[in-house]
Amino acid sequence: MIKPRSFEINEFVRSVQKMLERVIGEHIELRTRLQADAGWIHADLNQMEGVLLNLSANARDAMADGGVLTIETERVI
Repeated sequence: MIKPRSFEINEFVRSVQKMLERVIGEHIELRTRLQADAGWIHADLNQMEGVLLNLSANARDAMADGGVLTIETERVI
């Protein structure tokens, strides 16, 4: 069941960062660029977590020799 709610996007990224680092492994560096006023979004937390996990796993698979995965937030109006 989808349960959308409002949450601050930067706090969400920070809260899943360690889990994403475990998913991508030690051969890939995870960097974040979080805009200070990126703001709030209204979404389902589990779905957002799934999106970041899938994107991170795809990036890991595409960088077999290592690399850098950057997650960036920005307010876009």
